[in-house]
Amino acid sequence: MKNISKCLVLIALLAMCGCAKDESVKINNTTWAAAYGDYTLWIKFTSNKDFVEFMGDHNGNPTSVGVHNGTYSVKGNRITYVTHDSTSPFDYADLKSNGTIMELSYKSGYKRTFIKK
Repeated sequence: MKNISKCLVLIALLAMCGCAKDESVKINNTTWAAAYGDYTLWIKFTSNKDFVEFMGDHNGNPTSVGVHNGTYSVKGNRITYVTHDSTSPFDYADLKSNGTIMELSYKSGYKRTFIKK
């Protein structure tokens, strides 16, 4: 009877602990857009650590040779841009509205709002 009680306690503890849950938002394979004059600024997260940023038309077709690459990490709703080969590198972004809006901050302090496509 003692062994059964120990097993039940162990099962209850395991059920309460559960598995470690990753609270970070998944943005791999997502595309984001922000108005930029007559064009659209696009950010595409191409893997769980890489992204590409470019100026394009409203359909996501690049309109210039200015395609820039970088790497990022995610913790919770914050995206931290680790590297970015642009002359206007990103610093971080916060995801809002259930992950449909990305408020991006450049290293210069300028902020821009992107919408998930």
